[in-house]
Amino acid sequence: MRKGEDTHSPEFHFDEWAGKSGELALRFPPGAAGAVDSNLMEAPEGVPLSIRNNEVRVPFRPYEILALRVDCPDSRSQTSE
Repeated sequence: MRKGEDTHSPEFHFDEWAGKSGELALRFPPGAAGAVDSNLMEAPEGVPLSIRNNEVRVPFRPYEILALRVDCPDSRSQTSE
């Protein structure tokens, strides 16, 4: 996990190393507004992912590298520079 350089939203990077497909489930504190697949340069790719009950689910393929940006309305004020 790291803070996005341009958006100040948290960025999560995952890699599947076992050669299996599945689904990744992430839980967030209340207030997360949405999530989107992004590339490793933080540019959004695909459609926005919905967060339900503070959780987002993302399918993954064998050996895939995932990058996910979570939009938090007050993430800029919570980060320390």
